[in-house]
Formats: sequence, C-alpha cells, structure tokens
Amino acid sequence: MQPKYRLADRQYVVSPLRRTPNRIIEISDSQSRNRRVSADIRWFDHVHGELSINGVVRQFYAVQDDQTIHLHMDGKVWQLEAVDAFSDAAGVSGQAQSGQVKAPMPGVVLEITVREGDLVEEGQVLMLIESMKLQMEVKAGRAGVVQSLGVESAGASFDKGAVLANIQSAERQEPANREAVS
Repeated sequence: MQPKYRLADRQYVVSPLRRTPNRIIEISDSQSRNRRVSADIRWFDHVHGELSINGVVRQFYAVQDDQTIHLHMDGKVWQLEAVDAFSDAAGVSGQAQSGQVKAPMPGVVLEITVREGDLVEEGQVLMLIESMKLQMEVKAGRAGVVQSLGVESAGASFDKGAVLANIQSAERQEPANREAVS
C-alpha cells in the first residue's frame, strides 16, 4: 500500500522510491501515468513551509481537516483528499464481507482502541499503526463484534497481509463465554 490522494476527482498513488537528501517519489494517476520527482519539504511552522520539486522551490501553506489537506501555493488553493487504504474499493469489499481487517504493509502497533468482544461500527478506529514513519488508523470495514485481534498490544509488529482484527456481524455473533470482571 502506498499513500493515495484524490485531487479534482482523480486519484493519485504516491510511492517512495529512494531517500537521499531529497526524496525520490513516483506519482501515478488513475490512468496509469507515472512521474518520478525529487521532492523535499522544509517546515517553518505548523502551517507554513517550503516545497522543492525537481529543484523548483515554492512557499506554501497547508492545513489538514480530517482526511483533507488544504494547500495554498502560487496563489491557488488545492484540496487533497487522503484515500483511506482500509476502505479503498479495491480491497475492502472482500475484507468487509469476511470481517478480516488485514495489514496493507508491515508495521508496528502504536495503540489498540478496542478489545475482543467489543461492538464496533463500520469505520470505527480499531487501532493506530505505524509503517515507514507513516501513522494510520485501522478502521472496521463493517459493523459487528470484534471476534479476535491479531496483535496483543502496542509495540507488536506485523507483516503485510497479517490479520489485525476479525469482525463478526452482530446478528451472526454466537454467545461468548465471558466471565464478568469485578
């Protein structure tokens, strides 16, 4: 999985290729056009920065509102919508039907927000993970009961494709033999 963004109804995939003093990234659009660029960002404060793309330096201002990044640069404003890898139409339909939430890439768990037996809603955050210095929320692909978690605690590592959680539909949930905690 690479970060995906939507800009003006087109989806772009950003793939890091090499890290040198500047990062080499490949940007692919939904029409399979690829472009490699050398990019670097220098931040002056929490909203103001300098972006260098293939040696051309531009000042910018950026703020994030949920999954949307509002970018003001060169007198224009762009809205980049981050496409959630866990709800991307290419992979979630099968995961949602099976109830499995799989890791899109290897990583480490930072925080687990649910426990086995918890009732969750579709889109609810199950855990926070980190991969390649990128933090992502892992969300439930459907409503139901957390049948099992594939990781035990924060700090646990996992491989690409590992089942991070298994969500069973609430109507199919079998009674759990859970003892009351006093």
